[in-house]
Amino acid sequence: MTDLFREALLARAQAQGIHPPAQVPATVPAPAPASFLDAVQKRRQVRREVPPETETMRILNLPDEPPTDIDLTSQLRLPGGSISLRPVQNQALVTIARNRGLLGVIGVGHGKSLISLLAGTVLGARLAIVLAPASTVSQLRRTLAEARAHFRIPPTHVLSYATLSRPEGTRMLEGYIEGLADSDIVLVADEAHRIKRHESARTKRVIRFLTAHPGIAFVALSGTMTAKSLKDFSHIAAMALRERSPIPRDKGHLEAWSECLDVKGRPGPQHWATLEPLFQRYTGRSGFGMYGEQRAQAAREAFRERLSTAPGVVTTAEGSIGCSLRLRALTLPLPASVEQGLQGVLVMGEDPGGEPIPDDATAWRVKRYIAQGFYYRWVWPGVPDTAWLDARRGWGRNVRAELEQRSEEGYDSPLLVSNRVEREISAGRGGALHSAWARWKGQKDKPAPPVEPVWLDPFLIRHAVAWARASKRPAIVWYDSLAVEEALRDAGMKVYGSGEEVSNRAHTCAMSIQAHGTGKDLQSWDTMLVLSPPSSGKTWEQLLGRLHRQGQQADEVECYIYQHAPCFVDAMTGAIEDAKYIETVTGNAQKLRYADFDGFTL
Repeated sequence: MTDLFREALLARAQAQGIHPPAQVPATVPAPAPASFLDAVQKRRQVRREVPPETETMRILNLPDEPPTDIDLTSQLRLPGGSISLRPVQNQALVTIARNRGLLGVIGVGHGKSLISLLAGTVLGARLAIVLAPASTVSQLRRTLAEARAHFRIPPTHVLSYATLSRPEGTRMLEGYIEGLADSDIVLVADEAHRIKRHESARTKRVIRFLTAHPGIAFVALSGTMTAKSLKDFSHIAAMALRERSPIPRDKGHLEAWSECLDVKGRPGPQHWATLEPLFQRYTGRSGFGMYGEQRAQAAREAFRERLSTAPGVVTTAEGSIGCSLRLRALTLPLPASVEQGLQGVLVMGEDPGGEPIPDDATAWRVKRYIAQGFYYRWVWPGVPDTAWLDARRGWGRNVRAELEQRSEEGYDSPLLVSNRVEREISAGRGGALHSAWARWKGQKDKPAPPVEPVWLDPFLIRHAVAWARASKRPAIVWYDSLAVEEALRDAGMKVYGSGEEVSNRAHTCAMSIQAHGTGKDLQSWDTMLVLSPPSSGKTWEQLLGRLHRQGQQADEVECYIYQHAPCFVDAMTGAIEDAKYIETVTGNAQKLRYADFDGFTL
């Protein structure tokens, strides 16, 4: 960066009321301190100094995205078309045209499908490729066919993320664009949170594709862009907006911002120093005068302000429809066998079949199964492999004991325990834990046998089926495991599992959350029952948005949720905390935050 540009940038920041400290020189002379306290003070001073040309200042100096009252309907609609664009759709499409890209943090039910299909139109593209979850591809293709009768839409391929994950996924993308200039192509990621995991094949392929073709415009759309961390969508913002991304693009600054803003962040003074210019700009005060959750909440609100006004970004701050949303708690007595199973997890650290539970994550999963009346056990096709079973059980019991005694940050999972034990064995140390690991290490690469559900008591299935049949209105029963899916089928309920198309006619049925809880338009229903409540605010926003969305004709959508077990109560508490974080950071009104709660003890 030139001296002239540096001075201009600093002058601009000061004119806006931001006074960053002087730049830290590459090497700092360090005379011997007069005392230990002097040395500590000097180290703190160096940590807090943030050069004015950092990523934080780049983001602060981005211009604001101007609002628009332009209605593109007449320009995009065919002569015989009758559909009109909503305000949010117009804002998104105008923003795409202005910026050749979009980070659309747009709530569930605001019409993202039509935005994704018209992105190519406003860019004058000759080809659009739309990525979508496999469960919504057929619906999006139907929407595309319907939209072609109303709007000008370029040739468009709708491709599932699952297809992109296959080995031939990259070749497929390259084949679609053969013979076209990059500037004639737009890639749209509908439900863009599906590429939040950096290590997934689909994410890597999207990144490689856009890196190889930097002229291709990228549009990212999601109502749940983040769940708990800026890192969920920092790379998505960079792909869509490049040098105009409102999130740091270098690792050091992203780490600092994440520590300050994320749900599980552990910020230190150096992290807050990096974020301080943003904090001052949008709160009017220094973050160093605040502490704890109050400071984190203020920082998230400051980030939300910058995000929502940044160029190329469209966010929605209001609920998407006028009808109310009511969540009703359902409780029922626990059978003795289920009560004993839950106690076995808590007291003995074992499932009802005697399998040891090594960590909290496994315990959480097992308790959720038992609360529905079942657990899983191994099914051996021949003679049980006792060496594998004994080694696995021995390692599981030792890990659980180790984590109960020594669990700490950076040492709180079986993987971290095994990594440390490996290092200690190499250093010549030994003990019961090390012997258990040695035995399990010799067995763990064998293929695990299949599992089958064992029903302690199908009380929840009986209750859910009876509730659904007694419902005055057609209802959806949501489930999240194959064991429950099979039990509901056996009980005579119509079930839509993975790969099964859902009829649009409202009728009482059961649906898989994994297969149908995202991207589906199910507003012909207004009543639902959730057997096993998710603990993720992101999952709840999507699930409730299947019914509580534009086109809903009922005055109220009702969602009944089982709350008869502590793990289900904890799931709702955690999900509400997630929703608070998402709403604060992105500005998207979360359904768990504005719904009416009835009968809960949260």
